Amino acid sequence: MAPSDAQLIQRVRADETGEAMRALYRTYSGELYGFALNAPGENDAGEASPTIEQAMLGWQVVAALERLSPEHRQVIRLAHFQGLTMREIAERCELPVGTVKSRTWYALRSLRLVLEEMGVR
Repeated sequence: MAPSDAQLIQRVRADETGEAMRALYRTYSGELYGFALNAPGENDAGEASPTIEQAMLGWQVVAALERLSPEHRQVIRLAHFQGLTMREIAERCELPVGTVKSRTWYALRSLRLVLEEMGVR
């Protein structure tokens, strides 16, 4: 019986051989390829659509984010994916700006370490 997606994701975290990532790729490569073929050549900013490699990297970043604490994950998502400023994050989270700055610094440091553990350079 083939492992579930959740089991493969769990294995990716600890798999130094890369076999779990290859299994996920085999499972979803057709969908990823179809997405890449059907995606428009450029987005509203005029930039090229992401490559399969960029999509895979994004997938690895999402897996790495899941390994962070909820507080660290929150500030990274608000700052880097929603584009909020430190002041806007502080207001939204009802935290002092200094706390948001230090939390962001530690969150990025933790994310870098997790990505390195996953073999992402």
